[in-house]
Amino acid sequence: MNKDFNTAKSNKDPNESAKKVDKAVAEVFNDKGLNLRAVNTLCRERNITKEEIIEIIAQPVKEACIEALGAYSDVKVTLTMDKGKLTVKSSKLVVDDVYDDAEEISYSDAKKINSRCVIGDRIMADVNPSEYTAEAAYAAREALTKSFHEKELVEAISCICEEKNINPEVILDAIEAALTAAYRKNFNSYENVSVTINRQNGKVVVMAKKQVVEEVYDDQEEISLEDARNINAVYNYGDIVNVEVTPKNFGRIAAMTAKQVVTQRIREAERGIIYSEYNGKKDDIVTGTVSRIERGSVYIDLGDTEVLLSEKEQPKGEIYEIGQRLKCYISSVKSDMRSTQVIISRTHPGLVRKLFELEVPEISDGIVTIKGVSREAGSRTKIAVYSEDPSIDAQGACIGPKGTRVQNIGDELRNEKIDIIKWSEDPAEFISASLSPSEVISVEVDEAKKSAKVIVPEQQLSLAIGKSGQNVRLAAKLTGWKIDISSAAV
Repeated sequence: MNKDFNTAKSNKDPNESAKKVDKAVAEVFNDKGLNLRAVNTLCRERNITKEEIIEIIAQPVKEACIEALGAYSDVKVTLTMDKGKLTVKSSKLVVDDVYDDAEEISYSDAKKINSRCVIGDRIMADVNPSEYTAEAAYAAREALTKSFHEKELVEAISCICEEKNINPEVILDAIEAALTAAYRKNFNSYENVSVTINRQNGKVVVMAKKQVVEEVYDDQEEISLEDARNINAVYNYGDIVNVEVTPKNFGRIAAMTAKQVVTQRIREAERGIIYSEYNGKKDDIVTGTVSRIERGSVYIDLGDTEVLLSEKEQPKGEIYEIGQRLKCYISSVKSDMRSTQVIISRTHPGLVRKLFELEVPEISDGIVTIKGVSREAGSRTKIAVYSEDPSIDAQGACIGPKGTRVQNIGDELRNEKIDIIKWSEDPAEFISASLSPSEVISVEVDEAKKSAKVIVPEQQLSLAIGKSGQNVRLAAKLTGWKIDISSAAV
């Protein structure tokens, strides 16, 4: 996730662009205000306007200047929109002799500002830039860095969600909920706060609902009428006011929380998407590519997820290579709080059934029906087929012209032998056919016990039983009957 999160940013050279942005942010502010050369670099590299930059830094710069000039009276800070010039003035008393330049201005200097002033007047005069430039520059850098990180957050979430087919609102809503909880925990807040993320610029804002009261006893839940009307003049006693209470250091908490939530929610969403997609493909075939092999386990890349083909789901004797394309059967899909597991198999009888459905049009069209499949993967399979239409040769349709259809399926199963059996409602006839390729003389069935006694020619006995009893074992599994075989000589 961290790789996705950090790379889903821009098509530009990330290293070169980052260096230019870092240098421009470091030099964006000086004693005269904005450094226009640095501003132009930011506008070009971050696709942002000068007006947007000023809007981002204006309030933090003003607050930093006012805080730096705490000894001054009635400080006024302006940051002009045209050239980004910073002007800081404070109210000073006009005097003959200056003893405190934070509060006083000489009569001669005051006359240069206002020719009509007299001793004892108060006048708004410029403050020496050296007294606030460092603080203002730091505030500007912090504000820009925070804004860029917030915007990158939204852009990264948007890119990742688009790539993984996830609704961004799911992620952003979860981040807002997590940030609200984080604020309450870290700032000992009440339940009256909420955190919102601007969907365009990523700005994180903490808002508190406060009631307008005559006298404030709890500033976390109450606000004076004067302060409320500074926000909006329409407020009156008893009204609920939304007040921004975003802490200055909340950006770090927001960034850490956001990454954790994004990682968690994307994993959850991916699990849900994978489960929904592959649960719908249960009992079907998927085609993938062997991506890696570790200690006998084969990992198959299905495009949107990687699944494990465990050793027990691999036919004996099959050898796999990296990059090899394989068809696998989805036997089940499991999901829990930690992961979604797509269980695939190449040993399941369903793989053979689905391969015949893909290869034989008569089966997919419903003309020929597969009645049963018994299989010992990697060695031999018996499949029973039937058609309601007497003019249709069900076995011939599955074999195909010159055996091409069954040959293609055999190739996919790495030359596994396949016996195509004609299904019959008559148990004796079906059992006889299931023992192919052995000839059968007679079949005596006991329907009560669902068992059958089969007589075969003496020279066919070993063929009917098969190597290690495989042929009769597969026949019994296919028919559902217990089969006892003996030769005609007995």
